[in-house]
Amino acid sequence: MIGPALKLFVEKFVVTDKRKQVLDRLSTKDRREETLESLPRWLQGLRAPLAGPDKSPAGIERRFGALQGVLLQVAGAQRVTIRGAVEAKQGLWIADHGRMALLMTDQLLLLQ
Repeated sequence: MIGPALKLFVEKFVVTDKRKQVLDRLSTKDRREETLESLPRWLQGLRAPLAGPDKSPAGIERRFGALQGVLLQVAGAQRVTIRGAVEAKQGLWIADHGRMALLMTDQLLLLQ
């Protein structure tokens, strides 16, 4: 479940020279926490912190609907909607279509 989602994410959002390293580290629990924390340094593409009503679970659902994806957290991965990801408050959520992700660390960062 997480393998294909991670590959989509890395190909779209991680700078070329860090893709293999980020993919390897996010694929296993050993280095996942520190990799999630340092991930903003290695991102490319459009990104914007979510604010106002978009930060709330109801607001994000109003904006994007019941978009499905995979939520990667330190302990593992699960399939959730974008709303469920915001409710979880931490981790990396990757939309099934691979063109959108949410990174939830000290802020809520939308990647497109």
